[in-house]
Amino acid sequence: MHVTDTQRGFPWGVLFVMLLLLAALSIAAAAGYFYYTCSGAIRSTIDATRKHSTELIEVLGSVAELSHARKSYGSLRLLLREKIKGSNGMVAFFTLSDGSIMAHSSLEGEKAVAGNIAGDEFTYNRDQIFLPLTGRTNEVHFLEYNIIARSVPFDRRQREFIKRFLYPAIGSTGWLATRAVYSNGRPVGTFNFIISKDPVYSIITATAAGTRKLLTLLLLGSLLVSLIVSLMLYLRMQRMPALAFAAADSGPREGALNDGTGRLRPPKSGLTRGEPAARTTGSAIRDAIPIIK
Repeated sequence: MHVTDTQRGFPWGVLFVMLLLLAALSIAAAAGYFYYTCSGAIRSTIDATRKHSTELIEVLGSVAELSHARKSYGSLRLLLREKIKGSNGMVAFFTLSDGSIMAHSSLEGEKAVAGNIAGDEFTYNRDQIFLPLTGRTNEVHFLEYNIIARSVPFDRRQREFIKRFLYPAIGSTGWLATRAVYSNGRPVGTFNFIISKDPVYSIITATAAGTRKLLTLLLLGSLLVSLIVSLMLYLRMQRMPALAFAAADSGPREGALNDGTGRLRPPKSGLTRGEPAARTTGSAIRDAIPIIK
């Protein structure tokens, strides 16, 4: 039996094909993990922010109505500056319909516009801030809002990818929660929260970093599995020629017969043990002639 060197070579083809398949599965798994984890976390964050801001603005809006009725805003200012200032990038303020700021969570922010949002129309979008006054309801409006002082921490290609697959509103840098404030049954102004989208950016960045680590581990595992399987196949192929030669050497020799038990026995002779030898023809003829005495 002839065994070629090619049969005993390392199975590089098997290694590369298996590694390619496992790498493709690893990339698909990592992409799925990133999409479902990131999109789910973004939705949860938005829902939690909407719920929290809605509940909080309802309470503070009622305080603003009471303060307006008393024409005293000191308690409201103190409440905002103690509880809201710098909280998760949130800015809170109560403004009358003419733009006058009656209470603000940041003294510096209030001074920057000289006490009126008309002093900075880029930071304070009047159309959105006074939107509740047109509806004449106590409904809280939760809107996409562009905070000029902040920027999206992703380049153009990353923003396009996020906008297409994860979060379509990635272009804006914040949200606006706004509610009308009433006095004697008529709207006199609005209470507002301007909220940064930094938590969303943090989720995307952290999930991307975790996905890169996961993909690295999966690719290393794919390489290890491919090497182990290929090595086992190589060792198996190395043993096959030895087994084949061993089988050839232990086969029946010429002239030997197998008795069915795996033992070899010599070929049969003309005589068997215990059997009398056959008489010759001459002896038989002699015995047949009668002897005359």
